[in-house]
Amino acid sequence: MRETATWFCVRDVEVCVSLGYVSRADYIRALDAAGRSRHGSHDATVTPSSVRGWLSAGVRWTPLEDLTVAWWDRHVLAADTSDK
Repeated sequence: MRETATWFCVRDVEVCVSLGYVSRADYIRALDAAGRSRHGSHDATVTPSSVRGWLSAGVRWTPLEDLTVAWWDRHVLAADTSDK
């Protein structure tokens, strides 16, 4: 990643920031693989390109500059309905 000169608006940082998204199905698979309960809340620390955390393999990273309504509909809304 490159270092941005300013952090005043989204355009300044969109190439440096990514959204990490985990579908419900990937979250449940990660819980099961880690031997964690499917009930209650669970803390997870995740970092792009890291595979060390229990949830890391389930995170889909997308650069901020690539996020659109179409991306959200395809990856988040469609995943929610197909995971149920």
